[in-house]
Amino acid sequence: MDADWNEFANRLGQRELARLDGFLGGYGYRIPLPGAKVENGQLLANVSAPGLTIRYTVDGSEPTAQSAPYTGALDYAALSQAAGFTGVKLATFSSSNRKSATVVVN
Repeated sequence: MDADWNEFANRLGQRELARLDGFLGGYGYRIPLPGAKVENGQLLANVSAPGLTIRYTVDGSEPTAQSAPYTGALDYAALSQAAGFTGVKLATFSSSNRKSATVVVN
C-alpha cells in the first residue's frame, strides 16, 4: 500500500497537476499546504506531493514564485535573532507557479 501511495503522489505532483492547468482552460484545484515545524532550532518543512516546490520568506512578505526555494533545514534560531523578524512564511508552488495558502511559523 505504501508503494502504491508513493507512485500516486509522484504522478500527481510531477505530472497530473500541470496537465490540469492546461486542460480545457484549466481546472480549479488547491495546492497542498507545506508542513512545517521547528525542531532543535531547525525549521523543517515538507509537502505531500513530490514535484511541488516550497518557497519561503523571512521578511514578512508573502512568498512568490521568485522567493527562495526551501532545499533543506533552515537555522530558525539564527533567523529569529534578526532585527524585525516576524516569522517564516512558506507556500507550495506547482510547476506552473500556482500557489498554496501561506503557512506562518513564528
